[in-house]
Amino acid sequence: MVGEQHRNAGIGQLLMGDVETTERDTKLFTSTNLSNQVMQRLLARRDWVS
Repeated sequence: MVGEQHRNAGIGQLLMGDVETTERDTKLFTSTNLSNQVMQRLLARRDWVS
């Protein structure tokens, strides 16, 4: 989770990219509420499938 005061600075993108790179051979899952539009957009930008 990225603290509210640090959001919209690309930190989430960096964190997700690091996990995706580090766990390249692992099937990754995440969970978030549909109401969490910020995370929904981040996942969509990274081509995650709902």
